[in-house]
Amino acid sequence: MDTTLQTQDLAKPRQVPAYRSHKKVHAFQIGSISPTTVDATVPESHWAIIPRDPGLVPALVTAEWYAKHKPSVDGYFVMYADGYESFSPAKAFEEGNTLITDLPAAVNAQYVDSKIKEAFYAIMPDGRTTICMLIMKNGFTITGSSVCQPTTEFNKEAGERWAYEDAFGKAWPFEVYMLAEQKLQAGS
Repeated sequence: MDTTLQTQDLAKPRQVPAYRSHKKVHAFQIGSISPTTVDATVPESHWAIIPRDPGLVPALVTAEWYAKHKPSVDGYFVMYADGYESFSPAKAFEEGNTLITDLPAAVNAQYVDSKIKEAFYAIMPDGRTTICMLIMKNGFTITGSSVCQPTTEFNKEAGERWAYEDAFGKAWPFEVYMLAEQKLQAGS
């Protein structure tokens, strides 16, 4: 079988198939790299790949691994389920991977409450309508309202409570959607 590359083969470019990564990997961003000695008879036989996050344990790699992968600070040390370890430049890793977080199984009142940054209230000129504006931690705003009948029975605290509950109820479906989207992105 002749495997010689012919000139006419170069004139026929083909689209290389594209793939989307779906593997779960463990990785950390590299803060520094330093040579180290594990065996006193072989100085600088290993390299310490030190995570940017000081709470993580450094990885110890051989000089051969270091020469093959050529890791650099700010890139990622990547560990696969089968034990394989590699290096990925920051841009490539961050564009191709999403951090998996511990997501709750479902949305509940405590979850929605944890997403609220602050609430503002306003009483409308009619003297019986209260508006509540919730500002979520991501900057999104949701409003709710309450109306008292008749105006003579208006109670500021009750109006704010009911307006808040109205806004809170509107926030719930948004948080259900956001959680479903996060789970989809995390592959869970």
